[in-house]
Amino acid sequence: MKRDIDHQGKPMNCHACQHQISSEASFCPSCGKPQGAWVPNPNLPKKMGDRDKAWVIIAGLTATPIAILIVMVIAAGVRSKFKPPGLAAGTELEIIGRPIAADRGVYDALRGGTAMTDFKTGRQKFRVEPGAAGRVIEQNGEAVHFEVVSGKMKGRDGWLSRDGVRLPPTEAESAKDVKFGLTLLERRKLYAEVERNAKLAVREADRRVPDAINRTSRVGIPAVQKKWSLVLNEILKENSRRLYSKYSNLTKKQIGLIISEGSGNSWPEPEVPKP
Repeated sequence: MKRDIDHQGKPMNCHACQHQISSEASFCPSCGKPQGAWVPNPNLPKKMGDRDKAWVIIAGLTATPIAILIVMVIAAGVRSKFKPPGLAAGTELEIIGRPIAADRGVYDALRGGTAMTDFKTGRQKFRVEPGAAGRVIEQNGEAVHFEVVSGKMKGRDGWLSRDGVRLPPTEAESAKDVKFGLTLLERRKLYAEVERNAKLAVREADRRVPDAINRTSRVGIPAVQKKWSLVLNEILKENSRRLYSKYSNLTKKQIGLIISEGSGNSWPEPEVPKP
């Protein structure tokens, strides 16, 4: 496995995807997420941040009660920005990181720079479907211990960094995130519908061409699989026609962008019960 580590930095894992990178890296070369060990380029003009603004205001104020109150409010805002509140036990969340450490020892080793390939899939680490639901057991610093409550790994517990999990969007947050006339929750619903239809299409193709999944004989399998692919494509085309008709206020390009947005952000995929 190629390790993206330079000669200056120490090995560490990306907070989002656990890909091994250098501690000096600004971004993960695997998933593109920004890392915590970012050092600003001294050649770039400095942008005034919250801490700088606070000290500028403090320097320009006299020691009056009003001035002290303003300073306290600013300081509280800075603290809240750099020390977000933890996740309480029982909090519902969405799992977006991978892989998941099966116990705290594996989590600490991964965070310390041990390669993911040093741990066995299934027993020491595992994966879940994008956006699978979870429930917090405890949070210890950046480490979040949770139980998986949906998908194939339902019932297992594991560990990820805080960046590997997120809170489901609220109605208020969704209403502020509008694209193509759809709120965030509405776009997530469209994406889930597309994913559900795709899974059902594969299942229907299996039903119509059962020999395509029969591995007891090699005779005629290429021809049968070609037939299966043709059947699947016809089902998917029909699904697309229904989808475009249902969302007639959107263009095909806009629907495609929403699907890409969902895939890129690990929006939850619906569970499709076995027949």
